[in-house]
Amino acid sequence: MSHEPVKFDLPTLYQDLEPSLAEFEKNFPLAEFARSHYQQHPFATLLTCCDSRVSPNMLGDPFNRVFCVENIGNQFRSNEGSILYGLLHLRTPLMLVAGHNECGAIKAATSDYTSEPESLSRELDTVKESLQQGCAAIKIDLAAVLHDQAQLAQLNVDAQIDLLMKQPDVARLVE
Repeated sequence: MSHEPVKFDLPTLYQDLEPSLAEFEKNFPLAEFARSHYQQHPFATLLTCCDSRVSPNMLGDPFNRVFCVENIGNQFRSNEGSILYGLLHLRTPLMLVAGHNECGAIKAATSDYTSEPESLSRELDTVKESLQQGCAAIKIDLAAVLHDQAQLAQLNVDAQIDLLMKQPDVARLVE
């Protein structure tokens, strides 16, 4: 499950980050943020995978627009409190769950991960349970779809939505 370590030169890494940080500082909407009394006013709560290839800017500029919760495999149970904060306290009117193909968490959860650290294994157990729940909902066996990463990603998103809807405070928002 592990990858080759990334080799980098720390001074070069810092140097490469400088233009991005300068651009962020230059474009930071400080006046707009001040007008909102430095408060959050997102229109969406987004639950997505923390995969570096998945970005919350899929919804446009996420600054003060998207309350983003990221974890491996976009799991509701891993960050339930954070998601509820977005929905109940920030009162975002839109809840999105974004999965993706070729998800490393899904691949890991459908393989042997027993040698992984306990905290990672627990999260992978959660992903595997979600996949099993998604399969049970459409009456198929997980083993029958292991070859189809796109279907596994969809089953996982469906399972997260089911879990969200079973949460009483969320269900009340939808009524």
